[in-house]
Parts: sequence; C-alpha cells; structure tokens
Amino acid sequence: GAEQALALVARFRDHDPLPVVIMSYAQPILASGVERFTRAASEAGADGLLISDLPPEEAPEVWEQCDREGLDTVTMVAPTTDPGRLPLLLARCRGFVYVVARTGVTGDSKGFAGSLLDRIADLRRLTTLPIAVGFGISSPAAARTLRGVADAVVVGAAFARAVAQDPSSGAVMRVRELAGSLIASVR
Repeated sequence: GAEQALALVARFRDHDPLPVVIMSYAQPILASGVERFTRAASEAGADGLLISDLPPEEAPEVWEQCDREGLDTVTMVAPTTDPGRLPLLLARCRGFVYVVARTGVTGDSKGFAGSLLDRIADLRRLTTLPIAVGFGISSPAAARTLRGVADAVVVGAAFARAVAQDPSSGAVMRVRELAGSLIASVR
C-alpha cells in the first residue's frame, strides 16, 4: 500500500539523491488523507507527485496541499488532450510535463501516435519545463526514437515485467541490465 511505497522512497533517498516522483491514482491519496499522505511523502524524500486520474481543476485542496509540502505536481498530456486545455494543465504543472506517447496499454510498444512530435513541439512553445514521454516505452529501440525529442523517457511496465519474471532470482540483475540498455540507447 501507500505506506510501503513511502518506506521504499525513504530507503532509496537514504542512498541516492536522484529525484523521486510518486505516480498514483487519487484514491489511495484520498483514503490516506491528503494532508497526511503529502506530508508523509515529503518527509520520505519524494520530490513530486503525479496523480494520473486527477485533473488540475478537480480537488484543488490536493494540489494546494502538494504546494504546501513542497511537492512538484506533474500533469499528464495525452494524445487525446484538447489543445485548449494545455494552458490549464501547464499552469498546474511543476517539475516536468508527462506526455503520454500513445493510447492503449502501458508497456506495449506497437508504435506511437503520429502527432506525438507535433504535441511536443506545441508544448515547447508553451512551457520551459522539461518534457518526459512515457506509456509504451518498453525497449531500447522505443527509447531511442525519442532521443533529441524528449528530455526524458518514462519506463515502468518493462521494469515490472523484468521483476515479475522471477522476483526471487535475478530480478536486480535484469533491472540493471534493462536500465543500462535504455540509458545507452538515448546517449
């Protein structure tokens, strides 16, 4: 649950200064209590929060509490996002913009939306925030296609699969190998 995730953040933070952004649905945050969750996230060392199912115009108390706790709030821009909503999304966004590469199932890299490059170009005209692209980035080849286009790539499902293959044997090695190949592909 949320407490276990925050404990992992705290353990990671003890050993590494890399920024940590927690990605969550709204329900676990609301169930924990917004103030309690954001305070615990901040105390654990999280740098930001991405709430995938909470648009900026909903539940302003959540967004304001993140500000009070010093947590960046990352908003998502999907292929289906109306361009008229971009100013609202970007006004709420702190840290970086998360661009959803395509519609479909996460981790499935059957190709990106044709308008992805156009969407990123539009965003670059509207914000100076870094742009991270995710959802469907599951291989070094997929990451390589975004080199020079995005400031970062977000990979989740591929790492989950690497662990799930056999959590008790070789998971750390598989995760390290995947990370190394992804990093090499974007350099």
